[in-house]
Amino acid sequence: MTDRFPGSPRPVPSVDGDLRDWDARTYDRIADPMARWGADVLGRLDLEGDERVLDAGCGTGRVTEQLVERLPRGRVVALDGSPAMLAEARRRLGRFLDRVEFVAADLGRPLPVAPPVDALLSTATFHWVLDHDALFRNLAAGLRPGGQLVAQCGGAGNIAAVLEAARETGEAWPGPWVFPRPAETRRRLEAAGFVEVRTWLQPEPTSLEPGEPLETFLAAIVLREHLARLRPAEGRAFVRAVVGRLARPEIDYVRLNIVARRGGRAPPAERRTSRAQRPSGGFRQRPAAQRRPSWAAGLPRAELRPRPISSPVSSPRDTPRSDRAAGARPPPDFGTFAPSGQTVRPARMRLRPAVRTAGPGCHRPGR
Repeated sequence: MTDRFPGSPRPVPSVDGDLRDWDARTYDRIADPMARWGADVLGRLDLEGDERVLDAGCGTGRVTEQLVERLPRGRVVALDGSPAMLAEARRRLGRFLDRVEFVAADLGRPLPVAPPVDALLSTATFHWVLDHDALFRNLAAGLRPGGQLVAQCGGAGNIAAVLEAARETGEAWPGPWVFPRPAETRRRLEAAGFVEVRTWLQPEPTSLEPGEPLETFLAAIVLREHLARLRPAEGRAFVRAVVGRLARPEIDYVRLNIVARRGGRAPPAERRTSRAQRPSGGFRQRPAAQRRPSWAAGLPRAELRPRPISSPVSSPRDTPRSDRAAGARPPPDFGTFAPSGQTVRPARMRLRPAVRTAGPGCHRPGR
């Protein structure tokens, strides 16, 4: 096998020089804690049901299955770096194959996902990627502007007691992970172009049944990379030695939660709020009825009201000769709006002639 684990900087060789892929069947059987946490993380995604969502590190597809069910009119890109995990996910998601795309890729490299997705979900994966600056740049490139990022991975203090027990056995290797703090993760996300970033730690101590269940969980998930460096007989003894040094049959998981949005302006059809609806920042435009014309910029608002018109006549052409001869009041000057007598001519004004319906010289429409 030549595939790499998601985001690992180098392959982890086994004693025979080959790469050791995940035991996907065993992982799928015992990874109930990860599936439970993943369901909670999935609940933070704001979905309408027709989006295209990337599951970065889909594993065996237990959380991906719940994601597809929330997208009856959408599609899912199931991405993982393990061929065995993808094969197990394809088996689980067989009834959704028309709406799921399976991609084998390394999150530490540019993602082969086009066009950009509407949202991005990830659970129990990011801590396998040592270069988080590159990770978040790659995620931002594969996510449309305004798209959601909701993720959870190992955070500062994750499995600290297990690693301390391993050190007591003489194994000083810290493992192929990075367990960052919330503040540094927030800075990296913002540097990659994400906004509205929230990060926080969540302790998740997980108790397991003593004996074989605990040893199997440690061997298949927590210490699998350590065992890849040992011969099988040495590996079994190593796991038992670690279990014997734990204070209780419990794994001290600490999860780092991430919620953010990709920055930048989305296309007009994808914008959820207009500029005038933003809670802060930007210009809030007045309704058309309240706007001042450009030609009245220097005048007090009270002087912009037109003088009352006592005669319905709007144009000398509509005034009968007999009325003009009798001294009828001339029509108002629609260009005069200031009481001081100063004439301010509007930029454009269309006048609609009034039609008299009574009096000498009048005519009625249609006659």
